[in-house]
Amino acid sequence: MAAPAGEEKRAPMLLRNAESAMTGTVVCAAVIAASAGHTESIRSLEITIIVTVGGYWLVHLYAITLAMIISNRHRPWLALRLAAEHSWLSAGASLVPVAVLVVADRLGATIISSAFVALAVTVGLLAVYGAIAGHRAGFGRFGIGLSAAFGAGFGLLLVVIKVAVH
Repeated sequence: MAAPAGEEKRAPMLLRNAESAMTGTVVCAAVIAASAGHTESIRSLEITIIVTVGGYWLVHLYAITLAMIISNRHRPWLALRLAAEHSWLSAGASLVPVAVLVVADRLGATIISSAFVALAVTVGLLAVYGAIAGHRAGFGRFGIGLSAAFGAGFGLLLVVIKVAVH
């Protein structure tokens, strides 16, 4: 069920566009897991992340734009604007793990160590998203903890799968 119109506009960006933030976080984690052992520098890993997440964002933007035109009969420019407002966080979500990579690198960590820390942060972010979802769903402490654990577990599962198939 959708929130009342005024309430949705007052909600923080993460709560309004949670799907986009989670998608960007998962894509970013997958790129780190798949690429960290195959790059020569943090800079090349960062570029790989930004290009890949940017590409996924463009696909997401295009899909939402078309869906708004088809489903709601919006004009193309309106649909594009609304889609951009909704989806930009899927690209923006990669900024946190990239910042972690940069800081770890500046502190002298190896590429693998920097990637491990960035992956831990992305799994932590997925746990936070799960906890927020549990709280917003009205769960008690146990349910919120379970929701957070599921988010973290989902992130870990994706990382394991990506490393295993790469």
